Amino acid sequence: MPASHPRHRRPPDSAWSAARLGVALLAVTIGVILACVWVM
Repeated sequence: MPASHPRHRRPPDSAWSAARLGVALLAVTIGVILACVWVM
């Protein structure tokens, strides 16, 4: 059980980075869509 604690502490960091990447990707996608709509 004690060994699982260090492992549990690491996922939040990777989850945070994954969430940041997802948000960035979503923002870029929305930006591209808005740009296309703006051009049209």
